[in-house]
Amino acid sequence: CKEDLRKTRDEVYATEKEDEETVACTPPPSACPMGGKWAERVLKFAVQSGGQLLSLVCSRYKIRFDGSVKSIPKGFHEQVAHSLLYNPALPKQPDGVSTCLRDVPGVSCFSLCFVEENDNVVRSVRVSARLGGEEAPFEAHVKACSNCGSCFSGRFQEAVSSHVGSGGWKDISARITAGGHSWSAIEGWRLCVPCFVNWTSKGVLDNAKRPSIAEATRLAPGHFSRSPPSPPNLHHK
Repeated sequence: CKEDLRKTRDEVYATEKEDEETVACTPPPSACPMGGKWAERVLKFAVQSGGQLLSLVCSRYKIRFDGSVKSIPKGFHEQVAHSLLYNPALPKQPDGVSTCLRDVPGVSCFSLCFVEENDNVVRSVRVSARLGGEEAPFEAHVKACSNCGSCFSGRFQEAVSSHVGSGGWKDISARITAGGHSWSAIEGWRLCVPCFVNWTSKGVLDNAKRPSIAEATRLAPGHFSRSPPSPPNLHHK
């Protein structure tokens, strides 16, 4: 009936309005068969390097962690790994950039590039680094927020491989009307949950708690960069 549909819409909207500080984990999902090997590699390294960054991530999202990767629910591994790469929700370092893989002891040659697509919008990042004494370089290319550059969607999801579903990544389209604000200025963007909630409540992207992509590249130009879109193919007659 119409009343039930209205209640359902209200419940969904209320869920999206949750502030990032009060977001709780969903029950641990089953392991994702498509989980990347890079995720397990970076988790293992994070533990071997003392586990401080892992502790920050798990503490923020109320995930059990006792110093061993095995203590983290298997279904959360990939999403925790995304937070290790870069998550603006974590405490800031002295240079003003949020704590991330760059700051783990033993990491060198760290580079995080916010990748622009042909419409000049960032929707992914490329991360590369040397992890301790490992011979092979570490590399990952993952989804990211178009505003803050977060590699994590902002809320742990059962759809592990893509962080999608109710409360996951938000691909902005003309159909979105949440908050009563116009979304036309950022149509086509991909937002994490905190940035989506911020626009829903304020109609702006500025968020004092989360440095933007522009701020991150300005604060740490030696480690963070933004790549322009690839030039179009030239066809010679």
